[in-house]
Amino acid sequence: MFHRLRVIIAITLTMIVLSLAACTSKQEEVLTIAKGMKVNLEYTLTLRDGTEVDSNVDKEPLPFTHGEGQLIPGLERQLIGMKAGDTAVLFVEATEAYGLHDPERLVTVDKANMPPDVQVGSQLAGPGGQPVQVTEVTDTSVTVDINHPLAGKDLTFDVRILTVDPA
Repeated sequence: MFHRLRVIIAITLTMIVLSLAACTSKQEEVLTIAKGMKVNLEYTLTLRDGTEVDSNVDKEPLPFTHGEGQLIPGLERQLIGMKAGDTAVLFVEATEAYGLHDPERLVTVDKANMPPDVQVGSQLAGPGGQPVQVTEVTDTSVTVDINHPLAGKDLTFDVRILTVDPA
C-alpha cells in the first residue's frame, strides 16, 4: 500500500514538474520594433557639438507606428529590433535625417509681406507652419531659408524604448 502511494506521489510530482517546465519554456514572446509595431519612446536629440536640440525626457513619450514615415529615415531604420526597456545612442547623418542644406531653398519675398520688425535671425512660420529663418533683410526684400532648421546637420539621439505593441 505504501509502495503504491509512493508511486502515485512520484507520478504526480513528475507531472507537476513537467507542467511547470512547459509553462516556463513558453515564455511570453518579447516584441521587437518592426514594421507596423506601435512604439512609445523617450529621446534626447543633440547636435554633433553636444548642443541639445530637443528632449521629451520626463514629458509625454513620442508615439509612432514603425514603417509609416513618422520619424526621420535614419532613426527609424536603427530602431528595428529594439524592445521595451532598451536604450541606445544612435547617430544619424544629415542625409538620413532632414537632408543636406539646399541653397536653392533660399527664397526672397517682398518686405511688405513680412512683419515690420523682421530682422536677420528671426524665425517665422513658413509653408505648412514649418519654421523658416530670415537670412537677409534689405529696404525692399527679405530672404528666408525654407530648409528644415536641422537640414545639413548630423544628429545624435539618446533613446529609451518604453513600449512596443502590435498594431
